[in-house]
Amino acid sequence: PVYSKTTMSVWTLLHLLETIHQGKISRAQHDSHELLLLLIDTLEEEYLKFFSFISTSDDELKKTITKPPQFPFSSVIESKLCCMNCKETSFPVKNPMMMLELTTPQSSHSSLETMIKRSNSEVIEGFSCFICMIKHILFNQSNLQLTPDQKSFLLEVQDRLMTSSLVINDELSEHQAYKAIIFSNLGLQHENLKTTVHRQTDFIEFPQILPIHLSRSMFEDSQSWRNACTIEFPPTLEFTTRENSDPVIYTLRSVIRHKGTPSFGHYECYRKKPQFYKVREGEYSNDSPAIVCGNDRSQNSRIIHSQKNIRRKHKKLLSVINKPYWRISDSKVTEVSENSVLADGKAAYMLLYEQS
Repeated sequence: PVYSKTTMSVWTLLHLLETIHQGKISRAQHDSHELLLLLIDTLEEEYLKFFSFISTSDDELKKTITKPPQFPFSSVIESKLCCMNCKETSFPVKNPMMMLELTTPQSSHSSLETMIKRSNSEVIEGFSCFICMIKHILFNQSNLQLTPDQKSFLLEVQDRLMTSSLVINDELSEHQAYKAIIFSNLGLQHENLKTTVHRQTDFIEFPQILPIHLSRSMFEDSQSWRNACTIEFPPTLEFTTRENSDPVIYTLRSVIRHKGTPSFGHYECYRKKPQFYKVREGEYSNDSPAIVCGNDRSQNSRIIHSQKNIRRKHKKLLSVINKPYWRISDSKVTEVSENSVLADGKAAYMLLYEQS
């Protein structure tokens, strides 16, 4: 806790980033989205260097090193396509993700849950489905001009089709025989043979901390402006996966708000307070997790037990209950209610949720 006026400058951190990346950071306004990405990338690099150091250490030193938890921003998403015509699917594509990027809709208001669902589910028109095309070729084979090699290729593909071992974006679509069939038969190049597919994206590994960027910049020709859509965001978010129906629950921890234009404006931050408890007159404690160095599990156990005792025996401060957030704006810090934070959807620019 800070009990007296204290001055803290962000430039201590920025100078450190300049040293690490051997560059200069502009003194002009910084985009909080870009700065957070830079911080996450830098932390991840340091995290990976730690594991590299462990791998080259001797066995005795390894015994004394505590393995850190999973990188808190790290997650993996999986995308899969499904053809609306033949109902077959694609190879799933897995990608790492550090931040959920959402485009703010061009409307007066929207909800965060709706934006996430739209981002995770997309309809794509004009897709060249390999399975639909192969079925069409096989059905019309007698009317096509085919070489012996091309006929042999189709026999191989037909066998795989019968055993359901093809996907709609199969690598066989890059086979020279298939390309030659399409090229030499103009009827196979018609747009009517294109299909519509549905792309579904899901988490397969969830992060501990989920940053969400609400992209508000709009561009037309050389003009840019800020999308003022009001976003309704909840105090808790729930995610489920295809394999597991049990929801993964996230709690809102911070909101970065922005007022102004894409090139000029002011950032403020809503930061959720720790749960402060009054132990005795003039003495307070909170349930923030403690950082313990070394492998002393008994010390970890004592700290967790102590935190549980604090929550059980002592009362929360009224200011934490009534105004659980700080609003931080340069040199001014005020206390605000949760309703005030949730009502600021027009200015919300970034949201940070933590897995409960």
